[in-house]
Amino acid sequence: MKNLHITNANFITYKDDFLTVDILGGVDLSQVERLVCTLRISFENYPPFRTTLDLYNDNQTDKLQRTLCDKWELKIIEVSRTLHALTMQLEDYRLQQLKFIGKAPQQQFIISENDKRNAIQFLKHRHLLGQLILKLNTTRFLGENENKVIIFLT
Repeated sequence: MKNLHITNANFITYKDDFLTVDILGGVDLSQVERLVCTLRISFENYPPFRTTLDLYNDNQTDKLQRTLCDKWELKIIEVSRTLHALTMQLEDYRLQQLKFIGKAPQQQFIISENDKRNAIQFLKHRHLLGQLILKLNTTRFLGENENKVIIFLT
């Protein structure tokens, strides 16, 4: 990933000697069978070219290559190399992100005995709805009391 500069997960820049490609919106980690990206492609002082495509779709990438070559009078082999290298580095980046997400420890919610006792005592209160409305009022929850309870219970 030597040419890939990751500003944040939603803005990635790929730059080589030939083209600069900004990936706007990042890379979708949920669909590993597709590599749909919104690209802003720049070449020298020309206005940037923007497109959204699936980098795994040969028809779309071929069409992009031809469009860039026609638009900026480039050699197709150079554009092809850049797009291929971009795709490979984005794949590596996505695999690293998926490995990182997979290793994140799952935090379990554990309630203390004291909190459990207080919750049960609150739920057993004779005037539960009245107490609930009082608690909701302390949270600055605005609106009618009946609506507050309905929203809380849903």
